[in-house]
Amino acid sequence: MRKYMFLLLVVAIVGGVVYGMSHFSNNEKVQRTVSERYTTNDVIYSYPNDSESQVLSESLGLYLEFLVDENDSVNFQKNFEQLRDKFIIEKEGLLYIQWVINEGTVVNALIDDVRIISALQKASKVFDKRKYGTLADDLVKSIGEVQQQNGIIVDFYDWEHEQAADRITLSYLTPDFFDLITPIAENKKLLLEATGVSIFFPEYYDTNQGEYVESEEVHLVDQLLIALNRTELGQTSPTFEKWVKAEWESTGKLRGRYYRTTKKSSVSYESAAVYYYLYEYFSAIEAYELAKEVRSRTIEIMEENVLNNAHFFDYLHYEKFK
Repeated sequence: MRKYMFLLLVVAIVGGVVYGMSHFSNNEKVQRTVSERYTTNDVIYSYPNDSESQVLSESLGLYLEFLVDENDSVNFQKNFEQLRDKFIIEKEGLLYIQWVINEGTVVNALIDDVRIISALQKASKVFDKRKYGTLADDLVKSIGEVQQQNGIIVDFYDWEHEQAADRITLSYLTPDFFDLITPIAENKKLLLEATGVSIFFPEYYDTNQGEYVESEEVHLVDQLLIALNRTELGQTSPTFEKWVKAEWESTGKLRGRYYRTTKKSSVSYESAAVYYYLYEYFSAIEAYELAKEVRSRTIEIMEENVLNNAHFFDYLHYEKFK
């Protein structure tokens, strides 16, 4: 009996070591790829080995989110310094994040701000560093003070002209948004009531006109995010759910964009980001077998040389599958 227990213990230890080494190796691979292929002069570019591509707060936020989830305090600190030194601007006692590093950039982007704020708040607790939480609090304060129209938190604020945007994009209203930003009552109402007149949701709400706006061509990432956001609030989207399931089951793939009226794809490409949120959506509505199929398809397309030239947004979402 003792010999049997000893063997079990050895197997468990060896298995744990092997898993740990594999997990560590994969994490190191991601950090190494970001450092060697996407980073130049201490900033993350949108495309690999292309220092002419944009340096986005979106990319930095995604990476900060990844690093805190991986408990990588060293690389988180390095990228926190990038945020602090290159993206953060102070004006009249308030701080904002440039959505892109550019000499003329005077606006922020709500969706990217929320992602960064969430990562900072989590890192403050995980790494026990108050400075991360302090910066997050300062950014939340800025949004709450200036980035509103009629009680609605909007997409951005123009810090040069001191003017808040006149729209709120519904895909920006994520669970993190509702957890971190105030006030939220009007935004929540807009999201819950955004059913649209057809299969697809409206993209945004115009605060001046007081109405939802629909585009002729829809981005599936946005549509999936809206459906996910509504699901998180307990609101189902049966028409969209029926369409997206049928489209997947009939073709085994989804494209990046579709025409609103015909429901036909307007582009030929598949996207890891689309599939990441499709996987999340199928999981949220408990369509687990479909979610597994999506994961397999994502790995397949990204390994067909797409990975070599992937936008940082697609690359990091792909790595989250692995």
